[in-house]
Amino acid sequence: QRLPWGLTGTAELLYSKDVNGVAYINANLPAAQTAFTGPDARPRWTSNRIYPNVSNAIVLTNEGKGYSWNLAFSVERAFRNGLFAKLGYTYGVSKNTVDAGSIAAGSWTGNSISLDPNNPAAGYSLFSPGPRIFGALTYSREFFAGSPTSVSVYFDGRSAGDSGYVFSGDMNNDGANNNDLIYVPRNTREMNFVPLTVGSTTYTPAQQAAAWDAFITQDSYLNKRRGGYAERNAVFRPMVYRADLSISQDVGRSIGGRPNRLQIRLDILNVTNLLDHNWGVSQNFVSARPLTYVGVDGLGAPQYTLATVGGQLISHSFQKVVTTADVWRMQLGVRYMFNW
Repeated sequence: QRLPWGLTGTAELLYSKDVNGVAYINANLPAAQTAFTGPDARPRWTSNRIYPNVSNAIVLTNEGKGYSWNLAFSVERAFRNGLFAKLGYTYGVSKNTVDAGSIAAGSWTGNSISLDPNNPAAGYSLFSPGPRIFGALTYSREFFAGSPTSVSVYFDGRSAGDSGYVFSGDMNNDGANNNDLIYVPRNTREMNFVPLTVGSTTYTPAQQAAAWDAFITQDSYLNKRRGGYAERNAVFRPMVYRADLSISQDVGRSIGGRPNRLQIRLDILNVTNLLDHNWGVSQNFVSARPLTYVGVDGLGAPQYTLATVGGQLISHSFQKVVTTADVWRMQLGVRYMFNW
């Protein structure tokens, strides 16, 4: 759409709904025989096999709970002096009941749930895009006849991915490990820690409760979920902003009456990190399994311990990632474009 000031704008809304989406059930899992007591009163299995000699009987089935939508805006303008600029923003949500993989058993056991593993609620997909802002700025000019010079900057800001907070271990004893979404307590009175010894240090239940309450407070998602269960893949890692720089110089020459061109190109990926080592670096979870389930107390309430890092109780949600994708890289290329 043509806009004032020579701008061209686009807007797009996409929506899709699962009619027969992929789902899995374990046909050998009976109904839960009991439930925990206390604020986290989720179902609990004392026996997780209908037929003892069969470990899992995973059945592929269908469901219609999943959906996705994506909204996108962008504006751009080409100037007469060789300058081109574009700026865009998108936001998308994708929800389903399972992110199906290549192995059925792994898709069922690895699916994060809070209540019934055979009837999971729709949750965020691992591929839910979330917010994204992007832009491009390009300048091209022929300082020498037939030999254009181009300088381009590409900017992108997006969430580094999503995940969810689960217990370490098989908290509900349904036969699947590390997939039980945590209950987020309202306060320390709803917590039920047991002593934890790390090396020569023993952390009391009160120390762990205080640390866990502080952790929840500093985590914007968990703090909003107090009194309820964490959702599947609903925690989005912090936004990461990166820019790439590209400089190219063409050298044109006529051979046999036909134009040929040699191009020398320099690309600096994540040039933001070159400018400042703290820029353009993504962050990952310190631990997506902050609690380790250890059993039930005499009243039937779940007991657990708090995760540690370097012998210390966890205190923050995210930490910077150190990979080759998070540091600046440079590449120099030479390309010959011929025209016979």
